[in-house]
Amino acid sequence: QRTLAPVVEKYTKIIDDDTASYHMPVTGGAVFPPPSLYFDRTVEKLVAMYRTDVASGLAPEQVEERRAFYGRNELPRPARRPWWKIVWVQLTDLMVLMLGAAIIATAIDGEWKSSIVLGVVVVLNTVVGAWQEIKASRTLSALENLGTTTAQVIRGGTLEAIDAAELVPGDLVELNEGDAVPADLRLVSCAQLEIVESVLTGESVGVIKDPRAIKERTRQLPLGDCRGNAFMSTMVSHGRGRGIVTRVGAKSEIGKISAAISRSASTVRKTPIQRKLTRLGLWLVLLALALCATIVVSGVAWGRKFVPIFITGISLAVSVIPEGLVA
Repeated sequence: QRTLAPVVEKYTKIIDDDTASYHMPVTGGAVFPPPSLYFDRTVEKLVAMYRTDVASGLAPEQVEERRAFYGRNELPRPARRPWWKIVWVQLTDLMVLMLGAAIIATAIDGEWKSSIVLGVVVVLNTVVGAWQEIKASRTLSALENLGTTTAQVIRGGTLEAIDAAELVPGDLVELNEGDAVPADLRLVSCAQLEIVESVLTGESVGVIKDPRAIKERTRQLPLGDCRGNAFMSTMVSHGRGRGIVTRVGAKSEIGKISAAISRSASTVRKTPIQRKLTRLGLWLVLLALALCATIVVSGVAWGRKFVPIFITGISLAVSVIPEGLVA
């Protein structure tokens, strides 16, 4: 599948020509259309491209070769970090490290009350930050539940309920009121079909679907305007319809969202305010070090003993750090 992925990417954009024949990538003697919305394709063109039938669907022998090419219809699994790694990230934050240095410095200076207060701040920050991230990871895990478990598919002229993960592009899917759409579809027939696409567009009102092709100059039509398409994990609120599977798994719209969020979680990208706080913390560290060095050098130059003046410098450097900034 990895060796075939570049072929799919290469043929993702197809030249729109009403008269020309389709030249798709050939693999093992089979011709496979690339994953796409195909909102600008008529039903007749789509049937010819996928070598299927609007009445009987795919033949059983066609399914396996397509699954080997396109993969299973499964959403990417969100990356999960163990709790100890989440806590470690909180403890290694620059501001927390500064407070840790302040705890040591105040303890050396004998200011135990200040050390205890700073320690409580660090513990509270770690607990709150870790708890927030654990809750966020639970929300991310909810993406796994967006996938549909079963699908009504027509294969070899027979309507059957199968595991949605077994769907392949070219399958003919039957949609009825109350069903969750199991994959990205190009609709071939509709009977007062309305689908709620709030999971993708935020609109809670059902979209009235129409199987007719949409001719536009752009290939980046907004999802809400793709009235000839049905998208994975959206809900049928009214009517019934039938559609040909065009995209599955990570290639579907909800799959792209899931993959993007999973990548974001695995790379632990910082938010803008986190980046600003990191820069502020760095400047505070530099200011504290400069202040400490100035006090020590000046004190030694005036004949003071090194140890007392060093402790004084550390105390003044610690006073620069705002303990409430972390919280």
